[in-house]
Amino acid sequence: MKKIKRIFILLSVLLFSAFLLSCSKKEEESTSVSAEEASGLEGVITNYFQQIEAQDDEQLEESINSAYKAKEELFYNALSNYKNAKKDLGEFQEIEKVDVKKEGDTYVVDLHAKYAKRELIFHAALHDDYSGFSELSFNPVYSLSEKLFAAFQNMIVGMGTVFAVLIFIAWIISLFAHLHRWEVRQAEKKKERDGKSSSVASSPAVVSPEKPAVPVLEKEEGISEELLSVILMAAVKAYEEDFAKKNPYSDARTLENGLFVRSIKRRKQRLKMKEYTITVNGVAYDVTVDEKGNGGASAAPAVAPVAKAAAPAATPAPAQKASQAGNISVTAPMPGKILSIKVKEGDSVHSGDVLLVLEAMKMENDIVAPKDGTVVSINTKVGDSVESAQVLIGLQG
Repeated sequence: MKKIKRIFILLSVLLFSAFLLSCSKKEEESTSVSAEEASGLEGVITNYFQQIEAQDDEQLEESINSAYKAKEELFYNALSNYKNAKKDLGEFQEIEKVDVKKEGDTYVVDLHAKYAKRELIFHAALHDDYSGFSELSFNPVYSLSEKLFAAFQNMIVGMGTVFAVLIFIAWIISLFAHLHRWEVRQAEKKKERDGKSSSVASSPAVVSPEKPAVPVLEKEEGISEELLSVILMAAVKAYEEDFAKKNPYSDARTLENGLFVRSIKRRKQRLKMKEYTITVNGVAYDVTVDEKGNGGASAAPAVAPVAKAAAPAATPAPAQKASQAGNISVTAPMPGKILSIKVKEGDSVHSGDVLLVLEAMKMENDIVAPKDGTVVSINTKVGDSVESAQVLIGLQG
């Protein structure tokens, strides 16, 4: 740096001497540069450039630091620019030419140096009073293709940066939608947890009903014996049909499979129809009975506790007092239609034998002998409609 300063002082002295020589001329002002001035400026600028070019990287860095500490901004920027351009220049070869001209009150000197990779122009400008440099720079000369390629690189970097920022902003915006869905899910989970906790707190403890130790037959007050028989037969028939559907290859009868009528309760009364609920082997059946005798039974399964017990025997036909055809009369337990007659006059029967089949409420009902005896009269035929308590068969016991 000291050498550069000495060169700068020498250059200032030479410039001042040239200025004195120019003042001796008659022309007070001239825009042309005399040969002596041009030669002097060319020598000083060339010597200055060679001094800088001869420095290695360490010396150049030291010169830059000295200019920075001395706050000589012009020298600091020029030397820093030269250091950055050295990698694009290659090895120094020669100084091709030096151009000296005067622009107004400023001397402009451009030194063209040839390097292995490209040309370098060392540009210096100083006032005509030789008070010092006003401009100082090192400018590598790039080809048009290099300038275009550099511009393209800058464009790619700039566009890439812009797109990266836009993508990042779009990603940030998309997070708001996910955040909203996450908040909704959290609210739903919290609501579900609160609902479960409230339902558990409000629901009473479930107590299983105790099964009765013995079979129970509950009869509501006001139900006649005749109506009770109808309801029982309807329940038995419904159970038989259900059992036959579940066991198509079995010929087992209801009475042999543990039929148990657990309870009979009146539900409601509407006009001349009465509706009842019968629970059979844990399954509830709804039965509707017409007071005139035209009844219909409908089975509607419902959940009910099951209690196993022995099934009651089939209801035998009620035995009447002795009549003209015999001392035992077998009567119809309910209104219906004779489907078939299983005996003929003179046959001997035992208690429980099927005498005929009566259809009532769309169900087939077996009419059995109440006692042992001999058939002495048959007072009906197949297809006849009979009324309740009508004598069907006379037996002699």
